[in-house]
Amino acid sequence: DTKKEIDLINELEDLTNTVFDRLIESMHGRRIVIPLSGGLDSRLVLCKLLERGAKNIFTFSYGSPGNRDALAAKDIASKLGLSWEFIPTGRKQAKDIFSSSLLIRIKNCTNNSLFP
Repeated sequence: DTKKEIDLINELEDLTNTVFDRLIESMHGRRIVIPLSGGLDSRLVLCKLLERGAKNIFTFSYGSPGNRDALAAKDIASKLGLSWEFIPTGRKQAKDIFSSSLLIRIKNCTNNSLFP
């Protein structure tokens, strides 16, 4: 059964790599924007993109100034040599995080290329 587990892990890795290779190819060199937090999901996406050779990556975080997720994201982006921006938001803004005004700001930072 260990061989079967290893085969399944290898198959998952191959499929994941295919998904990220297709994503990178579909971007045609445009900037890839990653909302980065301290969580594992955004780290996985970022690391797989880098591992698969993606270039022109921009990261951002939002929330209350000094929040742990944003501080972790800033550290991660810095260690990886990536651009990162923090967008401070209050409680009301957090509820409306994807309002048109914020999307315009993000688009302005990213040459109108948003991560799909």
